Amino acid sequence: THRLADFAGKGLVVNLWATWCAPCVAEMPALQELARKITAQGILVLPLSSDRGGAGVVQQFYDAHGIDALPIWLDPKGEAARTWGARGLPTTLIIDRRGREVGRLEGAVDWAADATVAELPRLVE
Repeated sequence: THRLADFAGKGLVVNLWATWCAPCVAEMPALQELARKITAQGILVLPLSSDRGGAGVVQQFYDAHGIDALPIWLDPKGEAARTWGARGLPTTLIIDRRGREVGRLEGAVDWAADATVAELPRLVE
């Protein structure tokens, strides 16, 4: 179990997703590319899986799709999604360095787009 306070001082891109969600699957390569580009700036990408099969299901998905730069985070009971009031998957929350939600996107996003990569450091400050 983790809390936002565990990430104090970090910017966060929290992506609520699942392996069975087609738009989620479509955006994972770009989310991985984003992680590679922004981690050095103190911004973490946390893909929070709703899959009920546990880490093994997510690892199999990562292996099958060449995802090797994202950690495995689990929310099998949907507690985080309920807490944040997510209406569906994928939903992505942008959390600033003080732990405040400063952005929310519902649906798939091209996370690797130059404009997106450039905007995130400003949002999380």
